[in-house]
Amino acid sequence: MLNTDGAVKTNPSTAGAGGVIRGARGEWVLGFSEHLGYCSILKAELRGVLRGLQIAKERGISKLWLRTDSRTVMNILANPTVDHPKYFFIIQQCKKLLDWNGWTIRLSHCYREANQVADKLAKIGTEGSLGVTVYRAPPPTDP
Repeated sequence: MLNTDGAVKTNPSTAGAGGVIRGARGEWVLGFSEHLGYCSILKAELRGVLRGLQIAKERGISKLWLRTDSRTVMNILANPTVDHPKYFFIIQQCKKLLDWNGWTIRLSHCYREANQVADKLAKIGTEGSLGVTVYRAPPPTDP
């Protein structure tokens, strides 16, 4: 299972993406956060999906259940005729990965309450410098 999310801070308006891959029994496989610089929440959400799919493919995962709390992103990815011109390139990259023959994939929307780990990782991504951090274990939480 892959849960992804995007986050945008308002002061300053830096963005991040994050996600977590879990095994069949819900155990942590790996997580990631990515600092995106300045962008919209939709772009951050899409970048979270894209990065998560790329990491899952690199790890050779053959069955994947992608979950996001963004209904807009889910609608864009689940419907071949729905698009967003401003983010055409990112959307096409996501759809190409979704159509990859190397795995069986399922998409679904989830509520924020079920996406808290991905949300935390996306918020971590709003800090620091550009780039991706992969976590082999859950990062420490605030006290």
